Amino acid sequence: MLHSYIKWQYIIVNDEELIEPIFTINTPKKHNALSKLKELFPELFDVLFYCIDTNNVRLSFPHKYYLGTDSNSKSDVILRRFLNDCSNNDMDELKPIELLNSSYPLIAYELFSSIITPDYNAENQSYGELTLGFNDTNGHVCSNGEEAHEISITISDKGIKWSWWPNE
Repeated sequence: MLHSYIKWQYIIVNDEELIEPIFTINTPKKHNALSKLKELFPELFDVLFYCIDTNNVRLSFPHKYYLGTDSNSKSDVILRRFLNDCSNNDMDELKPIELLNSSYPLIAYELFSSIITPDYNAENQSYGELTLGFNDTNGHVCSNGEEAHEISITISDKGIKWSWWPNE
């Protein structure tokens, strides 16, 4: 595997750039999702969230970060696995990079998206989503080891959606 990386400058949660995203766990759907994520994927939960109290969690997902195949701390390997998914892409849409050889099952993304659902939609069937924000004026934001790309990455209940534009 070639050295691959992504680097983002901010995150957008439910169409808002949040500095300190705190989510109130105020519905049965959110309580259930939080409990299941902790039970099924405790290491992922610990990387993505911090429990403030029984009804509030803070999103710990990095706001600005570099993540590459050379990122080998325990939390980085978990993030690499989490961001390696491409289940929201169609068969003909290619993901530009590989961060790890495995990813989490779709249920992990559904639970994550349930927890970050905006309060005005919390009881509906809709889910929240997180998008990595890139500033390509600072240089390329993604490399597969051979060439750099412009990309968009969105995490939702359907998994990770990779949209990319190869440099031509």
